[in-house]
Amino acid sequence: MDKLDLVGLLIKCSQVLNHKMGKKQGQGRILEILNERDTISQKELQDILNIKAGSISEILSKLQKSGKIIRYKDDNDKRKSVIQITDKGRNTITHYQNNNEDIFFMLDDNEKEQLSYLLNKILISWKERRKGNL
Repeated sequence: MDKLDLVGLLIKCSQVLNHKMGKKQGQGRILEILNERDTISQKELQDILNIKAGSISEILSKLQKSGKIIRYKDDNDKRKSVIQITDKGRNTITHYQNNNEDIFFMLDDNEKEQLSYLLNKILISWKERRKGNL
């Protein structure tokens, strides 16, 4: 299989994922992380998601306006913003999880682990390559 075949498969998969996950996947991913951790700094969230400060700020503003998160300054370091999920945010995640089919139903646990390993390997390599080009 050549690299163009792989790229084509990745594009097809991304189209299906985009359709299945909807346009709010950034918000959904943030809510999932907050649901697991309860609170997190904006910088740490930005690092986990590997997105720019302006982008995360825009998404967080939308989540805050919709009442799904609250943002406040850290008591020990006023430069640091802390993000916390609200009950409305938790309800959104619960609704999303209950209505979202398992898109990897055809894979067994071992295959899911292999896929996760390979995708992470690709993402890490791309990230390192991008850093080298700066």
